[in-house]
Amino acid sequence: INVGLPIIELEDVGKIREGDYLEVDFGKGTVLNLTKEKTYKAQPLSKFIQDIISSGGLLKWVRKRAQRRA
Repeated sequence: INVGLPIIELEDVGKIREGDYLEVDFGKGTVLNLTKEKTYKAQPLSKFIQDIISSGGLLKWVRKRAQRRA
């Protein structure tokens, strides 16, 4: 998370194969396997964590907040 790379944990990933197309919704905590039309459930990421990721990591998030306050 601190370098802008999201991590999710899935229990039931045994059927996901190399080459499958996945659509991940971090806010809802879902992973949709578009190839096999199967949905997996994960823990959703909080808005705070999503903001850090979308900023490109913790340091960039801090810089962005500091610029807003200046």
